[in-house]
Order: sequence, then structure tokens, then C-alpha cells
Amino acid sequence: MRKPKDWGQPCPNPECTHYRRMQQGNVSAIATYLTQSGKRRIFRCHTCETPFAETRETVFFDLRTAEDKVMMALKMLLVRVDLAGISFAPEFRLMIAAIVGPRTLDTAQEVVAATKARVAGIPAFFSDGFTCYLAALIAAFHVVTTFARTGKRGRPRKPRCAPHPDLIYGQLVKQKKHGKLLTLSTRVVLGAERLTSLGHTISTALVERVNLTLRQALAPLTRKTASFCKDRERLRQRVVFFQAFYNRHYPK
Repeated sequence: MRKPKDWGQPCPNPECTHYRRMQQGNVSAIATYLTQSGKRRIFRCHTCETPFAETRETVFFDLRTAEDKVMMALKMLLVRVDLAGISFAPEFRLMIAAIVGPRTLDTAQEVVAATKARVAGIPAFFSDGFTCYLAALIAAFHVVTTFARTGKRGRPRKPRCAPHPDLIYGQLVKQKKHGKLLTLSTRVVLGAERLTSLGHTISTALVERVNLTLRQALAPLTRKTASFCKDRERLRQRVVFFQAFYNRHYPK
């Protein structure tokens, strides 16, 4: 005799004798239907003749939103992202590079170099008014022009290093006084024409949202706290671990 398939679905009817009982052979699949997240099954309990969907009593029942977006929102709640941040979050994003170190030119060059190694082409860069970012970007994305010898006396012209023509860099500059924001201005440092043609606007809201998520998830990065790391390597390991978790649990 053929054994009935175990669907792992207990009967949801409280009045049924097989209510919430698993592997009783009383549940069978009778139909399917399509949703934005794929195919779903409808089951029936042969004891009480109650039909039910496989997503009943879950957040995915009668869902009008794609399941991957709901999963993204739930995972963001797990890392303590507020509801306002969830509603603003884009659908596709990655934490490409995370470097632990002082806010210096060397650290900026390390961040940009790590970003360059992990992306295709030249992305648009937006930051605050930190001056070292411009030098770090030109060091990573540039073109070198060499000059032929003229045959005349004197030293030959040295090669000239210039920013890559596809490089876009904009700054969002904030001026504060006694902790209060006075002015907020944008500045296109490189690639103004290409920025306009692509239709982009200068904004640092996304990276600021990621920074806040980092500070909420990692105690050593919380402001005014006693949970600091005494060793930079330990802090780097914690940041890298969170980066892997962040990229793994958010849609690409």
C-alpha cells in the first residue's frame, strides 16, 4: 500500500481530532496558486474536510508584497533598524568595503582601493567634506599622459596624472555650530557633466544609514559607551563579521 506523502502541514482546525498533529496521513495537496513570490499549495484535511493554504497564520499569508522584500524588512528589524529607515532603504545594496582605522589619507586610500578591487567600472562617489577623499579617488582612478621627447635641451616633461574622465565625485557639506546644523550644501568636485547626464543627485543618506546600523549593531562603535575595543584587530574582526552578515542577509 502506498504511503501518503507527509507535507509537514498539521490541520489548523481546532475542532478537528487531528488539530496541530503532524505526520498523521490526513493532509493532502489539492491545488496550487501563483503569487508574486512563486507557487503556493492549498491543502485539505480529510478528517474534517478543511482546506487551508500553506502560508496560513504567517506573515506571508495573503501577501501583496514580494516575499524577498518582506524578508529584507524582517532581517533589518533583527539588526535594530527603525521602521523609518526600513521604509527608506533601497532594494539593492552592499557594504562593499569596511576598513578600521583613523580618519586619515592612508585609510581613505585603503577604502577606495578596496572598493575599486570589488566593483566593475567606475562608480559615482559621494561623501562629506573630508578633504582626503579627493586625493584617494584620484590615486585609484586616473589616467596618465606621457609626453614624447622633443630633442631639445633640458629636462623632458614629466608624465601628467589627471582624474579619470568617468570619475564622479560629489560632496554634501554640513556646517555645524555647537552641535546644531547651520547650513547644508552640495558640491560637485569631479564629473559634473556626467553626473547631470546620469540624472544622479548628491546624497549621503544611504551611507549614513549604514553607519547608524553599524553603531546600533556593534557595541564598540556606539557613541559614549564603555564597550570599547582595546585592540584594533579585534575591532576589525567584529566589523568584518558584521559586514559578512549584512551582505548575506540583504537582497542583492
